[in-house]
Amino acid sequence: FDEDILRKLTLSAEEEVVRGRFVLQDRDGKKFLTLEKNVRGAVQIWEPPNAKYHYVIGADTAEGKLVTSRRSERSDVSERGGRDYSSATVLRLAKGDAPLKVVAELHGQLTPEVFAQQLNLLGEYYSCGGPSDGTFRNKAYMGVEQSHSSGQTVLRLLREHHHYTPLYWHREINRLTRKIGRRIGWRTDAVSRMPMLDDLGKVVRDNAIDIPSKDLVREMVTFVLWPNGKPAAEEGCHDDRVIALAIAFQMEREHRHGVLGPMPQYEIEDSLTG
Repeated sequence: FDEDILRKLTLSAEEEVVRGRFVLQDRDGKKFLTLEKNVRGAVQIWEPPNAKYHYVIGADTAEGKLVTSRRSERSDVSERGGRDYSSATVLRLAKGDAPLKVVAELHGQLTPEVFAQQLNLLGEYYSCGGPSDGTFRNKAYMGVEQSHSSGQTVLRLLREHHHYTPLYWHREINRLTRKIGRRIGWRTDAVSRMPMLDDLGKVVRDNAIDIPSKDLVREMVTFVLWPNGKPAAEEGCHDDRVIALAIAFQMEREHRHGVLGPMPQYEIEDSLTG
């Protein structure tokens, strides 16, 4: 990523407006989605959902890899070394003079079950365009990394348990049958990794994206091209947020705009542990 742009992003980054976790409550037979404020919550929000915009989500699930700790002035001590994280980024799509913007993150060392549950509610919270009659809004279009077992578990839970339908499906040609098939989830591999990061690098260089997250910008600063040609985090650092943002940007390119319906009303409550 362009160093001059990163310096500007570092100066403009800010603390989240609210942090917590999503809770689905049942009151008098009706479901209510609540954001419960908690200083240790995995959900960070810079901008609440707005009925004028569409949203997409990119999610990178933890592989359980151990990142070797190494002292670095550019690495946040709270996330230096240790196991990798599950991370998701909510991207507000550009509209008019308003650029792309990171509006929320879901980040933590979460089990696949908890990550899937919070992803489901995150997609509900940032729901967007529904049918032309405006009677409801769809959950946000989401791409989930599926290259390893934890990602496949998260996708299975989203589909079968949470009935989340606006998920990204990869389209590919079967070499034997020559027919186009589909495979659920985003696959980051030797073919897709560099192009998706090139795409993200260009939109950053063009100043076409607003990134208020201090932690995300920090990861971008320590994201380098290794001697073997692989773009990844420096030794002792993490890149989960960077990959989640890169996937979210690919979802922006895949998203098909519908007509915006009314925005549901949600609640934000203080947690007893917050």
